[in-house]
Amino acid sequence: MLTRRMQLIDKYILTIVNSLKEKHIKTMLLTKAKTGSFGKIPSLVDWKIDVLKNFGIDFSWSSLAYNQITFYEFENKKLRCFPVYKRNAIFTAEMSKGAVLESFLNKINWHPKQIVFIDDKIENLESVQAFCDKFGILFTGYHYTKMKSVEATPLNKDRADFQFKILDEQDKWLSDDEADRKRNNAYNFKKGPHNLYLLSLFKNQQLL
Repeated sequence: MLTRRMQLIDKYILTIVNSLKEKHIKTMLLTKAKTGSFGKIPSLVDWKIDVLKNFGIDFSWSSLAYNQITFYEFENKKLRCFPVYKRNAIFTAEMSKGAVLESFLNKINWHPKQIVFIDDKIENLESVQAFCDKFGILFTGYHYTKMKSVEATPLNKDRADFQFKILDEQDKWLSDDEADRKRNNAYNFKKGPHNLYLLSLFKNQQLL
């Protein structure tokens, strides 16, 4: 599986997830993330679930359905993929969160009395609220704004090209710091007498 180093924006989420689990409160992930494959990644859904598990985030203990569900009625023709439910996570493939959630709950024939939803986009909160209002479900929405406080880094095209090169060759996504270190090492090797080390620079294909 593809390796990619990430970090949690807010580690308090782990405390929240563990608290919900201890109280046996049904909890699930609802994300607009893309599904299908990407490059050498056969399943973005499986990859993202594995990434979350590496951080200690796993909603499978609260599974509302045991089998994977593909929502063929919501084809994203631009991305050429469909929303997917797996291991208590819904990946909407950039389709409306409210619409896909409604379809999911209809498919499993269950409607809760109350939904508490946390999201960083107002439009997502509104779409889920519209679904709840339609079915008389009590809705509580929280607009998560910490993402806005994370300063965006301008794109470094040379670094990005290098990262995608490693992704294609090694099935591994380098962090910005890792990519810069390896690029600097490669540059130094090229200038020095030990050019043979370039062959080993990209040799390690060990995956997590």
